[in-house]
Amino acid sequence: REVAALAADHEAAYDYLSDLLSLSSGDEPARIQSYLYPNRDTKAQLTGARATSVTPVWLDDPQIHLLVERVDASLGHELAHVFSRPYGLPLLRASWAPGLVEGWAVALEPPGPHPPAHDLVSVATVTDSVEALSAKADAIASRLSPWGFWSGRGAVSYATMGSFVRYLMDTYGPEAVKRVYARGNFEAVYGRSLASLASAWAETLRARSFVSRGAHDVVGRRFTQPSLFETACPH
Repeated sequence: REVAALAADHEAAYDYLSDLLSLSSGDEPARIQSYLYPNRDTKAQLTGARATSVTPVWLDDPQIHLLVERVDASLGHELAHVFSRPYGLPLLRASWAPGLVEGWAVALEPPGPHPPAHDLVSVATVTDSVEALSAKADAIASRLSPWGFWSGRGAVSYATMGSFVRYLMDTYGPEAVKRVYARGNFEAVYGRSLASLASAWAETLRARSFVSRGAHDVVGRRFTQPSLFETACPH
């Protein structure tokens, strides 16, 4: 792709995130270093990660690392991680809860080729209706913890937490999400328990009357992939 087009994509995603978070010019991240790699071998040699996009928020300089071929799919997600830095824990510049780290990034992703998280969760539960959404609401607390988030099926964890964080942002505004991000202190920030917020989120999804057409294919393809802990050892 042309460098000018890549630069325009970066600026568009940056502006989208800044507007979504209601940031003034003084609150926006400092200049972000974007490293784009031509192939997996080069990226592995220089970063240690072949295909995975990386945003090391704990480093002093805001930066993202991704393959050129992944720009359309991953740029907004990785930039969202950069925008979370000021609201994370000291030094770490992230939340203690993986569910909030990835939920934030999924919730803030600019519109792209993939269906939004609300649609994915709605489709995944449509056949089970009330019981399934209630179960997902109950699972929100467990998905905040490292074990609960990573032991679940990856696509399900990402979509569920992304949908929940987006619900919080749309309902209560970005300032509350910024305050709750570091420590997950929901009751102190929202005046409601996490369980109550999760139940309200599930009710909102239950009331939705339509989803994007592509959500069905994504759910069928990705939500059935087992987690690391469900995969049989090949040896």
